[in-house]
Amino acid sequence: MLRQGDGDHVMNANDLHMMEVAALHDTERDDYDLKTLPGSSVSDLDESALKQYLAKCRNQSRRLGQINDDSKILELTGVTSSSGELTYAGLYSLGFYPQAKLPALSITAAVQLSSDGTGRRIKNLKHFDGPAPALLEDSMEWVRENISSDRTYNESGHLVQESEIPMTAIREVIANALIHRDLGPDTVGAGKRVEIRITQDALVIESPGGLKGVSVSQLESSNLSKAAVNQRLYEHAKRTVTSDGHAVVEGEGGGILEVFQATRYANLRQPKLINSGVSFKVIFRRKKTAEHTFSSPPEPTPSQASANADATKTSDLRLPHGKNVSIVFASVAEENKTIQEIMDATQLSEGQVRYALKPLLASGWIDMIGGQGNASTIYSSTTLPNND
Repeated sequence: MLRQGDGDHVMNANDLHMMEVAALHDTERDDYDLKTLPGSSVSDLDESALKQYLAKCRNQSRRLGQINDDSKILELTGVTSSSGELTYAGLYSLGFYPQAKLPALSITAAVQLSSDGTGRRIKNLKHFDGPAPALLEDSMEWVRENISSDRTYNESGHLVQESEIPMTAIREVIANALIHRDLGPDTVGAGKRVEIRITQDALVIESPGGLKGVSVSQLESSNLSKAAVNQRLYEHAKRTVTSDGHAVVEGEGGGILEVFQATRYANLRQPKLINSGVSFKVIFRRKKTAEHTFSSPPEPTPSQASANADATKTSDLRLPHGKNVSIVFASVAEENKTIQEIMDATQLSEGQVRYALKPLLASGWIDMIGGQGNASTIYSSTTLPNND
């Protein structure tokens, strides 16, 4: 039986075969990312991406940098076979239009509608194509357009749009879904794609194929856990970039811990990881777990009591904040401080301090004197919050 969101279902033949393959020892499994495509060649690759990839190979590896023959580098790194045919990994990472030969190497995204009596089930359905970097970039833009965002003030005091779910966390999960998806005949051959769904309560990202070489509990632990399902594709992803110049994956394996940290700082529940054996699903909950509030302004120091007398009249003021906000405010209330001085006084990390400062700056509890990114910038407490 296969457990899914709407109950338990009898596994089909493909799913059963996938479970049998998953039970094999690593040495008994096929390296599907090295499987070749008959009739394919470097002419199927995107010229610009190929040029960039070869340059990175030579720049990042001293040995590859000694090779003048492009075709030799492509063979050594698993983009092509010795006969010049493309591998699955090569087509997926660098192909101009991989879906011409392997339609399943794509993403389907949609917003699922709750029952409203109209019969409509989804909206904004989109099928993304192109190589992995393009899939990542295009699907990220779609998610950004289809989830909510809040207007908030950044550290420099400018009003910016901030997504309800941190986009850095979403990027990491989509990139992992693309690169660590199963490339075997039970998924690619069966037309199984990476799926993105937005519901009223959640953002769900599902990748064909279960976890390999790592468990959910290992991913959720504080220890660094990584296991590349497609080793050559994973290496390609470190050398292929999106239009903003960032690699598809960082290659350090700590991304899932950063996902948990980003959602925690955003006051969201930790994403739920579900490994069914035939697919891997990550669920981001859209609704915030709690909205911690100041029922009254933070307790002032004696030297501020007079200046802050009017603040006691704002006992009904409610300001959202994270668990470290009161700690950071108390530190700044004692004395104006730089980021480093706040870190030293509170023993919080730089990321924790910056996240705590955001709501304080936005609501006017703290002023920033200086420029963003300047180590000498000073943070000082104010007498009353800005309610504009």
